[in-house]
Amino acid sequence: MALLLPLNSTAFGRHADAVRQGFAAAARVAGKNAPPLRIYPVNEDSLNVLTVYEQALESGARVVVGPLTRAGVAALYD
Repeated sequence: MALLLPLNSTAFGRHADAVRQGFAAAARVAGKNAPPLRIYPVNEDSLNVLTVYEQALESGARVVVGPLTRAGVAALYD
């Protein structure tokens, strides 16, 4: 599972960290049954989001959560 999160964003960083913490807590509760979790920091640049998304897929991500920002989601949708 890949989390594409704008962790360094002034507008979304706090929310992105809350999502990260929530997934990490769920993984701890699930223990060895939890899917592997990888965090991918992204910024609000569309090219960055697309590049990081491709990296996540190439690394074997079967589920991708994020990137949380409207511009980032639009980049993946197009």
